[in-house]
Amino acid sequence: DMWGFISFPGGYCTGFCGSDAECGPGGGCDVGQCFLRCTSDAECRTSGGYTCHALPFIGPDTYCLPGG
Repeated sequence: DMWGFISFPGGYCTGFCGSDAECGPGGGCDVGQCFLRCTSDAECRTSGGYTCHALPFIGPDTYCLPGG
């Protein structure tokens, strides 16, 4: 769970960061953690319930995240 309200079914590889460069290719740093950037659901693990959307209450950048 992240912040007690985001659960990551099947797991989600991430790490702490201070910039996008620390997240590797395709990754983005937001709220101090790396996430997989995306522009459409097709880039995400939709079979696991992941879709391309912004972090709740955070901002406009979109990542592969559970729910939607």
